[in-house]
Amino acid sequence: VKDYLDVIKEPIDLSTIDKRIRKGDYYKSKKMLYTDLTLLVNNCKLYNEKASTYVQCATKLEKYLAQVFADV
Repeated sequence: VKDYLDVIKEPIDLSTIDKRIRKGDYYKSKKMLYTDLTLLVNNCKLYNEKASTYVQCATKLEKYLAQVFADV
């Protein structure tokens, strides 16, 4: 997407998160993983139209992450 990096200053994607998990030593804590996942959600909500399917899915993911990472 042409303007994505103009809008999103700290990009992250699921493949990057997956690589970091598989590497095994990147995420030193659950909080670090939660931070990246939250960044993913926030980037999606910032870049896409509020009524889009992407933002709807990001909002659901955000609620799920809050439950999974309740202790963070």
